[in-house]
Amino acid sequence: MQSEASEREITLCLSLPASVSLSAEQAKEILVLKLLGDGVLSQSEAAQALGISRAELLERMARANLPVVAYTPDDREREQATLHWLQEQRRRNIHSRE
Repeated sequence: MQSEASEREITLCLSLPASVSLSAEQAKEILVLKLLGDGVLSQSEAAQALGISRAELLERMARANLPVVAYTPDDREREQATLHWLQEQRRRNIHSRE
């Protein structure tokens, strides 16, 4: 029994106006970042597709204004509650030393 391949290659032919100065690598990056932003690809998959490290991917995501971490409203609420709790603990520790 053969296992299904974990990757597949897609060849695209894209015609753009001559006024658009975009290399094939730049077009590939735009597509991969779009798929990443839409949640189709993970960060690891996107980095692999571009042949770069995750650290480099994070830099490119920042340049493209893509969030590195996507929080749900519940995640954000929990993070804020944790932050407030930590700030309160810090205040208590500072006051107990005085």
